[in-house]
Amino acid sequence: MLIFNKKFFNVNNLFIFAYIIKQLKIMIKQNIKKVKITIPNESVLKLVTNTPLFKRLTKLKLALGENIEQVNHYQFSEQMRMFPLAGAEIEEIN
Repeated sequence: MLIFNKKFFNVNNLFIFAYIIKQLKIMIKQNIKKVKITIPNESVLKLVTNTPLFKRLTKLKLALGENIEQVNHYQFSEQMRMFPLAGAEIEEIN
């Protein structure tokens, strides 16, 4: 059974928490980036689509050539680290 501290859960603190959550949501939305993933050949495409590690990095059904996707900052950093290991090129576009 949880015991709540009455001093901690007052009205002023709830407004502060709501404001902080609102600001965090705004920050997350502002960190949206557009990336271009270029798959050069069939073997790289097969590696990226069949390996769970690479499959989780994108929501797109990847095809040969250029694929454009909007991702947040965390997804972007993961893609920048992992896709070059598979042989795919990734770059940020404006």
